[in-house]
Amino acid sequence: MKRHSAILLWMISSCATNSNGVRATSAESAITVAGARCEGGACTCRGSEGAGDSEGTIAAGQKRFELRTGYGVDPLRVTVEGRGTLVKSVDAGRAQCAYIDLPPGRHKVHLHAQAKNPDAGMAPSLSISEYGERTHSWYDTFRFDCGQNEPCTKDDLNDFIAALAKDSRGIHDPCGSVRVEGVRWSAERSPGTRLEDLDLDLVLDVYPFAPRFPHGQTCKGVSETPQTGDSGE
Repeated sequence: MKRHSAILLWMISSCATNSNGVRATSAESAITVAGARCEGGACTCRGSEGAGDSEGTIAAGQKRFELRTGYGVDPLRVTVEGRGTLVKSVDAGRAQCAYIDLPPGRHKVHLHAQAKNPDAGMAPSLSISEYGERTHSWYDTFRFDCGQNEPCTKDDLNDFIAALAKDSRGIHDPCGSVRVEGVRWSAERSPGTRLEDLDLDLVLDVYPFAPRFPHGQTCKGVSETPQTGDSGE
């Protein structure tokens, strides 16, 4: 009886249910969300009409970020080191979002996607946006969309990485305050050219200064040695 009880306790402690009702191991805890868009661990995605709205008070020394998945029913997980995992519900075809706060520094992000129907392939998507507390503007920190009209292929991924390599600075939104580094992918369970699985890794290098100019303006981008209060112009 004691042995059975110990096994039961181990099973309970090793599993948890996240906000989408998907069970995750203790190594994959539900993502820690922040802000008024989130309640009970679940978040409502912002609309384009709310681009200039305030996100409310953000803790000192932190910056607000949005993680947004694409549409579709293929299983997808996005893990931010130290913040947990956003698990996209396979029961909902809509995009899903999480809003998190990160301090300045380097933060590892890992995306894992798997085709629900391997024969049909998949079209994984992830966008990461930074919120400017002073500008009330959202910045396009990172955009990944693979396979829109056709399923994503390994050639598509190679083209994506090649396009990123053309900008060695890794600054996707020159008016923001984040550099993207170390983008790489693998698809160990995809024997053909069409993706059946995907692991995508990247690092967000969050700078300490606050963006001063709204998204869309002509900005020079994050400098190598930014000064406090400057955003690149």
